[in-house]
Amino acid sequence: MKTYILPSLKLTVALIILCSALYPLLIAGVARMTPGGGNGVIISQNGKILGYENIGQKFTDPKYF
Repeated sequence: MKTYILPSLKLTVALIILCSALYPLLIAGVARMTPGGGNGVIISQNGKILGYENIGQKFTDPKYF
């Protein structure tokens, strides 16, 4: 039983590190190299920044809702 538990714990720790730290950092680094820098579009009103629009596409036609 010990021969199965130790390798499975090692694999679990390795995959947690890979999937929760290394992969998101890699994707964030790739996003920084894009033309917009991965920041999205700044939404401002009267010179005051209200937020960032960076999720999905704009669907303005009512048939999409």
